[in-house]
Amino acid sequence: MSCLTPSQKKEVDRIARVCSQMVTAHATLRDMYRRRALLLDTFLLACSIAVCTLALADLHVIEDMLKLSADQARGHLAIFSSVLFLAILVQANVDWKGKADEHARACQSYGRVSLMTRGLDAKAGPAQQASLADLRAHYELVGQTSIPVPDGRFLGLKAVHLRKVSLSQCLDRYPNMSVRLVALVGKLRDTRAALRRSLTAPRVPGQGDGDQPEDDGGRCPR
Repeated sequence: MSCLTPSQKKEVDRIARVCSQMVTAHATLRDMYRRRALLLDTFLLACSIAVCTLALADLHVIEDMLKLSADQARGHLAIFSSVLFLAILVQANVDWKGKADEHARACQSYGRVSLMTRGLDAKAGPAQQASLADLRAHYELVGQTSIPVPDGRFLGLKAVHLRKVSLSQCLDRYPNMSVRLVALVGKLRDTRAALRRSLTAPRVPGQGDGDQPEDDGGRCPR
């Protein structure tokens, strides 16, 4: 039986929910930056091979195999060299590998805090209060030291997490379902329901054009 008070239980549930969402967000950003870094590395390698081929190969080989004259080969060499230099500058400035590593560490940190929330109910007495205080401290520390989620991507990443939870629950009931097809049908259904609700909802008196609507917790009508 849980030794947490209702307010403490609510706080632990909130921390667990936020940590689960942040794990999904940082994992998504980690994979995105890793894919970008891989594509950029592949592009750099391809340009490097082209530059080396045009610079070191014999002109007769270039004319026979690539059907390029000496002037055309020098022109292509200049173009590939410029593109290679530009790609190196882009790689140094965007640092996608570094961002992927930071999001990976943030994902692991929030995952550890999420695991801490699952062990609180098993403790009792003074140990319970100490564990709750330790949980708060770890949660605040991770929030302060981890790389932030970009504001422009927050809603999209939240949607990714909620879709993942919904599909996971559906998969438990129907293990042979097509995940992509069910996800597409769910997007269309929920989008139609949200649009219908926004069009038919009565206007609240006192809300001007610049006022913000009240937050209903992101719940869509069923």
